[in-house]
Amino acid sequence: MNTALIRNVLEDTISLTSCNCPEGACDGTCTYSQAKTALESLDTPVHLAIFLDGGLVQEVVTDRPAKVVKVNLDIDGADDDDLTDFPERFIKPSRAYVSVDDSADGETVKEDPEYVERLFKSQE
Repeated sequence: MNTALIRNVLEDTISLTSCNCPEGACDGTCTYSQAKTALESLDTPVHLAIFLDGGLVQEVVTDRPAKVVKVNLDIDGADDDDLTDFPERFIKPSRAYVSVDDSADGETVKEDPEYVERLFKSQE
């Protein structure tokens, strides 16, 4: 995703439009408000909670749509066909069980903004 391009389009939209809603009655559906909200969300990091049990990921809960890549380095006894090469970062080996989960499928990654907000606030 080219965030800089998206940011430029949103900034242009904001500069070329204005809220046409009656004073104090904007419901957030006008083009100006939607562009402003979208621009603000570009600067807000995705909040997510990762639930582990015995070191295994049980569930990931996010505050908005997200994709999560799970990399399992425990490959003892694994069939080579089940392993994926992945870019080295700070860890070796560079082969692991790798899967991508998406909040849209609702399996391991679930979207629950209210729960994630409460969880983060409880840790402040």
